[in-house]
Amino acid sequence: MNAPDRARKAVPAFVREKHLEQALAELGHQLYYSYPCRLPCLELQLLVSERGREEISKYDLTLLKLISHGIQSPEDLATLTGLATERVESFLRQKEGEFLLEHSNEGWSLTSLGLESIRAGVPLRAISRAARYCALTHRLLPHGAYLQPFDLIETLTAEKIRFQDLIPEPETVPLSGLDLSLYPDRRTVNLTDETETIMEVRSVAPAYSRGLLHLSGKKSPSQAWIQWGADLRAYDLASVKPLVRAFNPDRPSSAGSENTKAQAILNHFEEAGADIASNLEINHLGLPTLTLQGGSDDFFKSSALGTGRPWLAICGTRQYPAIPVTGWPLTPQLQGHTLQVIVANKEMEERINLVRSALRHLEEFYDAPPSQRPTNTAREHLTVELGGSQVSRLQDEAERFQLKRLQAIL
Repeated sequence: MNAPDRARKAVPAFVREKHLEQALAELGHQLYYSYPCRLPCLELQLLVSERGREEISKYDLTLLKLISHGIQSPEDLATLTGLATERVESFLRQKEGEFLLEHSNEGWSLTSLGLESIRAGVPLRAISRAARYCALTHRLLPHGAYLQPFDLIETLTAEKIRFQDLIPEPETVPLSGLDLSLYPDRRTVNLTDETETIMEVRSVAPAYSRGLLHLSGKKSPSQAWIQWGADLRAYDLASVKPLVRAFNPDRPSSAGSENTKAQAILNHFEEAGADIASNLEINHLGLPTLTLQGGSDDFFKSSALGTGRPWLAICGTRQYPAIPVTGWPLTPQLQGHTLQVIVANKEMEERINLVRSALRHLEEFYDAPPSQRPTNTAREHLTVELGGSQVSRLQDEAERFQLKRLQAIL
């Protein structure tokens, strides 16, 4: 059932990241969590009707319409059309094999597929298709899910799932999501453009589809996403919360190490010049938070993990939430989780609040079209929003902590 390796690698990592970044940017969200997961789903064997590419010949259409009006015997059909009885019988057997006609003791009659073919003016074929259906959203999974590893429950072994959290398959899963009007472009759910209707669900098998689970939000996680390659789908956070793997601070930081992950993180911040106020705390979604009492100027000047921005512009206060970060050298410890760093020092809080207020006002200024900006320059805008005395103080902080973006403006 698993897709070949080359298919799984069909979408490069930078393409996946681009699709995710675009979705988060449109919502103004930050990424808090990103880790592989197994999503409960169903593998369905379907019988679908698909349009043929050529119109029904006039002879075939005439015969089908006569049958729809109750002409049921080959002899009567041959008499009315002037065709040889053998040819009519051959036609009937062929269309029975295409599921357009069915035979009973009373004679020949149209199937629902046959009636649809007359209305469409093209032959409709009954084709067997396999589809994957999400047990949480009750929707067909996107095309990208077919390029990722996929496990039927009967094939799961302890080795496969030893490091995985599984949501139990629901006892009942409504199949309301098989309404094809929900999918204007059939190709997005791995069906063909020619698919007209789903005629029958022939079999159902519970399974798990592997993808990437992301959590995002503005001030805290509020939205979940599942990603399969370039395909990204929004999910209700509560429904996938059991899939979130909580950060375990007590696990070894690396193979054979005596240090725990928590200790490795604390050591990193202490060596960087941070004054740690307390041990790591884990929030309700299993994400780690670190509280600082303060730190050296060098620490607050230095780049926060994976951001290229100084810690002074990243740390949270009572006024501003911490911006979640992850990156080298703590990538092995965090493993898909992000870290939020909060400062609980009044003097440092005031500095962070001033800098983050200025950066927020600058974003508002540059996001507005030039013709709609309230002032001619960014500096003027900061003076209007913050006041002259605060701008002077901001200039001092920008020099002290080498905030290059603010230095260039001020």
